[in-house]
Amino acid sequence: MRCINIKNVEFILITEEILQDIKNEGFIQSSVVDETTEVKTVLQDIAERTNIEKVRRELDLAVSELIDALYPFTRDIQEFPLQASTDRYTETEVYRISLRLPHDFAQVSIDLMKKLCHEYAKARCMQEFTRVVLPQMSESWQIKSGELLQQLDRVKNRRIAGCRRGRGTVML
Repeated sequence: MRCINIKNVEFILITEEILQDIKNEGFIQSSVVDETTEVKTVLQDIAERTNIEKVRRELDLAVSELIDALYPFTRDIQEFPLQASTDRYTETEVYRISLRLPHDFAQVSIDLMKKLCHEYAKARCMQEFTRVVLPQMSESWQIKSGELLQQLDRVKNRRIAGCRRGRGTVML
């Protein structure tokens, strides 16, 4: 049996919103770390002009990881512009993750998945940025990122029981 009743959903992750969360998190982390003033300043400036390109590149990577993690719901519907195949840096203002979900996939689960995507993107950027200045903090962000992906996977998998699975994927 195949799920033929599907609904199309699009998660829109606004870059400026995620960057603002990263800035806020950097400020909070800088106020609680027991480190030098220099390290605190680096954390406070996490998404400022001098660091923004590194953070944005990490955000690009995080969104790609999310698209991969949401497979099979993202299968065959992601459209990438030709420039996405190069390593040329381009600023993305809005990330769009298109999904094909079973028609009875609960709205509350969709909302939770969207929020988990946002939190994962933030945690992934914090993990990479703190890797150099505070490795112990980076480890905690790595754990957080992994937990968020696991939670996303649980939400995704518990809502597909009505569809037949083939080789670990949902048949849509």
